[in-house]
Amino acid sequence: MKAKCITFAYHKGGTGKTTSCINIAGELTKKGKKVLVVDMDPQGNATSGLRINKKHLPFSLHDALFDKCHNKNKTSLRDVILSTEIDNLHLAPADLDLAGLLTSMHHAEDITRILDHTLEDVRELYDYILIDTPPSYTFLLINAIVAADSLILPIDTGYFSMESIETFTDIIKNIEKKLGIRKPIDTVIITQFPEPTLHKICKKITQKIPQISRILPFEDPLKNLEEKLRMHLTIGTKFNGDLFTVPYSHEIYAAQRKGQPVPHYTSNTKIKKAYDGITQKIMSDINVRHTKIN
Repeated sequence: MKAKCITFAYHKGGTGKTTSCINIAGELTKKGKKVLVVDMDPQGNATSGLRINKKHLPFSLHDALFDKCHNKNKTSLRDVILSTEIDNLHLAPADLDLAGLLTSMHHAEDITRILDHTLEDVRELYDYILIDTPPSYTFLLINAIVAADSLILPIDTGYFSMESIETFTDIIKNIEKKLGIRKPIDTVIITQFPEPTLHKICKKITQKIPQISRILPFEDPLKNLEEKLRMHLTIGTKFNGDLFTVPYSHEIYAAQRKGQPVPHYTSNTKIKKAYDGITQKIMSDINVRHTKIN
């Protein structure tokens, strides 16, 4: 059976794409799955995040994609893939050379499916392929979206990130219109969700004294955020995927410094439980590559 391919996509930086990708990959391996992380970002944060030195790569993702652009058979994706310190977690690493691939892509025959064709060589080797993407609207992002069976959209709660949701849905609509395929956003991850002290206090009060909620109806900030997201995430039909929140945690950064996914760094935190819930949802999804638009 071929791997399910999931792309972590958003055209804005700092929303938690790489963090989500690495930690969900780690959680999947904890559940006995074989996972390939594909670093489609020239900054190579997923590569560094899995303790791979970008300065000493024998081959990088650029080499395999470059050969595919020029119909060469010199370097395959199998030559590029590296083992990591985590069992059953492999990596197709990236470095700055990947940024130069855009020139080659413009001369390629099938400009939007270069990554998709490159992945065909390894799809039967893994249960899941997770693609990290750059914070920009280029053919690197488009290729990652086209190669995916489904999309995960990580966003943060900052004003500019929320403002950009409509722009991202326009990107997906453009891909649908030009290629005639629909790529579903199955999951939205709200990262670094702040839980203000007042909200915590209110929550505890209403739990202990339920009748007080009739007198003091405390507003749930997450509910308002979800409503806003569902309003904007309209791609052909209304967004009916799942929304998850990942709370802020210093353990995310501690795990990053160690070069480990959170599930392999600690076992007793809210953050691990959050990624476990997302991973359970991913594993329950049906593997459908794309929906043709009639």
